[in-house]
Amino acid sequence: MRRRLATMTAAVALCSAVLTGAGAAAETGNPVTAGAAAQPGAPATARTAALSAAWGTAGEVPGSQPLNKAGQAAIGSVSCPATTACSAGGSYSAGLNGRVPIVEAFVVNKTGGIWRRAQEVPGTAALNTAGRARVNSVSCAAPGNCSAGGYYGDAFDHQQAFVVDETNGTWGTALEVPGTAALDKGNPGAAIVSLSCAAPGDCSAGGVYSDASGHQQAFVDTELICAYPPAFRLPLPGTLMAVPQVPPVSVTTNACWWPEASE
Repeated sequence: MRRRLATMTAAVALCSAVLTGAGAAAETGNPVTAGAAAQPGAPATARTAALSAAWGTAGEVPGSQPLNKAGQAAIGSVSCPATTACSAGGSYSAGLNGRVPIVEAFVVNKTGGIWRRAQEVPGTAALNTAGRARVNSVSCAAPGNCSAGGYYGDAFDHQQAFVVDETNGTWGTALEVPGTAALDKGNPGAAIVSLSCAAPGDCSAGGVYSDASGHQQAFVDTELICAYPPAFRLPLPGTLMAVPQVPPVSVTTNACWWPEASE
């Protein structure tokens, strides 16, 4: 049976329920305190508001069916900076290379409470020549301003890590995480595992790579408005690592992902 992506048509979370309860109380001029015991005749508390929240009906990601020709798609991550705005990412199978699925990475946005059409992550078509890409993590600091990370297979069928930024509702071009090429010498390769953004263009990401001995190692990378330290190997406890003063190698929408630091 062909598998299809699914998202929720209504974005409901505990935090939005709390805000709903707070808004209802604000209209009556009474504050709402999370965890406070309900009083007779008092407006709904955050707790009762949360209990009244309900998930909507799941639906296929708009635009995913034409992309997912080989029928193997999945959501990897979802982030919602507002009650009516979210972004999500994952993977789909664009076809088959013999019996092997050609896996591509996608992103999709929800604006005004409506999920829009999924799209291939811009730039990954050129990077993902081995046909195995996926978005593992999405983080949105504000509506229309998100970052995503994952992995792709290069021309040598080696797995590499990528990041991509969305600015004002438009996704930029994916790029290999600066510095990981020097670290990632073995198999299975590198990937972004988690990513978090405190503000647009102010993100940190972490993931894995394989060293020359084939051992899996951890890496972190950072982004800021062209003034943030580079990707580097995690130092041993109690040791310090120098951060060289070098210019960024990749600049997207005034945000810079920096090159590798030296040990």
